[in-house]
Formats: sequence, C-alpha cells, structure tokens
Amino acid sequence: MKSLDERQRNISGSLETAERIKAEMAQLQSENEAQSLQQWCREERLAWNDALSRDPLLPERLLPSNYRGCNSWERRLQVLAKVGRRIRGFHGPED
Repeated sequence: MKSLDERQRNISGSLETAERIKAEMAQLQSENEAQSLQQWCREERLAWNDALSRDPLLPERLLPSNYRGCNSWERRLQVLAKVGRRIRGFHGPED
C-alpha cells in the first residue's frame, strides 16, 4: 500500500495538470487551439485516473487531517467547469 506522502504526490501531480490549463486556456479561436485543449483533456483524465488508482476514495471520516485529495477534487471541478465553458463557446470554422 502506498504511503500517505506518495498518495499526496500523486494527487498533487493531477492538480498540477489541472492548473496548467489556466496558462494555456485563452479564448478558443482556432481549430489548433481546440485540438490543444482536447489533448489537455486527455492528459488531465489520465493524470486523474492515475491518482485515483493509487489513492482509494475513503469516507471523509477516515481521511487524515492533512489529506489534500478533497481540495484537489474541488479545484478539478472548478477547472473542468471553466474548460467546459470554453469548449461550449468555441465555434469552429464556418461550414
């Protein structure tokens, strides 16, 4: 079983992946930007799945007091909501 420190590093890695989108996410204005965002979504999903595979989802009452997974989850939801708004606002080239 992974130590708490190892699990925290995995969660932090996933959160860092989510945070990276802030720097990369300008208004989507081209197909290339949309494809880059799509690639980021794939990377974020893989990073999150990796973190979850190493860190079991425990009931809140069993979590250590210094556990950062809940904060990572909340931040991930915020970032993904922002990404969703960007994706919905993108209109590709006119057909």
